[in-house]
Amino acid sequence: MKRALFKIMLLVFPSFSVVFMSCTERIDIELDDTYTRLVVEGGITDQPGPQRVVLSLSGNYFENAPPRWVEGARVSISDGENTYLLVEVAPGIYETGPEVIGVPGRTYVLDIGGVVIDGQEQEFTARSTMPRVSAMDSIGLEYREDWEIWQVQLYALDPPSRDFYLFRVYVNDILMSDTIDEYVVASDEFFNGNYTYGIMVQWLDRASVSPGDTVTLEMAAITEEYANFIWELQDQTGFNTPLFSGPPANISSNVQPGAMGFFHASSLTRMKAVID
Repeated sequence: MKRALFKIMLLVFPSFSVVFMSCTERIDIELDDTYTRLVVEGGITDQPGPQRVVLSLSGNYFENAPPRWVEGARVSISDGENTYLLVEVAPGIYETGPEVIGVPGRTYVLDIGGVVIDGQEQEFTARSTMPRVSAMDSIGLEYREDWEIWQVQLYALDPPSRDFYLFRVYVNDILMSDTIDEYVVASDEFFNGNYTYGIMVQWLDRASVSPGDTVTLEMAAITEEYANFIWELQDQTGFNTPLFSGPPANISSNVQPGAMGFFHASSLTRMKAVID
C-alpha cells in the first residue's frame, strides 16, 4: 500500500458575514496497489536495423523505484513471410540484427512470450502495418526573433490519402526531440493532397544551435493508432488544470491482452540544412 498526502482547504462561512477562513489538514489516504502489466516500447522501420523492443513491468503511481525490466523473454517480429528473433542485448532491451529492414505496406506482428507476471507466464501480441512516407523536396530554417526559436520548415507534396506524420529533429546528428513530449505529430487534414510551402513542423531554441550547425529533420509516416497513442500520452503527461480537466483515461495500446505501450511500424525519411 502507498500513502499520499493531500492538503484540503476548508472554507467556513459564518452565518451573518462573508468571511473566508482557510486551514490545512493532513490526511493519510490508503491507495490500493494496481495490478502489474507489461509495458512495451518499440517497433520496426524501413531503415537498417537493429530494430528494437523494450520490455518492462508497470509500477504503482507513487512508487519511487527504477523500472523493472523484463528479462529472458522470447521476442520475435514476423511479416507473414519472415520471422526475426530478437536477442536481449541488455536487461529488457531486445534487438534484431542490422540486416532487418521493414518494407512499407507490410503488416508486422510482434510476439512476446515467457513473461512472468505475479508468478504466471504470459504471452502477448501486437500488429502494425507500415505506411509509406512521402519524399521531402527540401527543408528551411528561419529564425523568429519574437519567439527566439529557429523554425524547421517542410517543403513537400502530400499524397491525397489520409496520412499521419511524426517529426523529430537532430543537431549535428544528436537527437534533440528525444522525449515523447517533444515529438510533433500531425495529420494531413489541412494540407491533404497539396504542397506544403514551408510549414513549420519542428523548432529549436536559439541556445541549442550555432552558425554552421547541421540540422536534420526526420519525417516518419505512422499509423493513425500510433498518432493517437502519442497524443493521448502527451495529454496525460503534460500540464493541465485539474479544475477544468476531465478525468484521466487509460492510454490506448495495440499490445494484447491488457498490456501498456505500443508496437509501431513506420517508414521515414531525413533531410539536412545548415544554420547560417
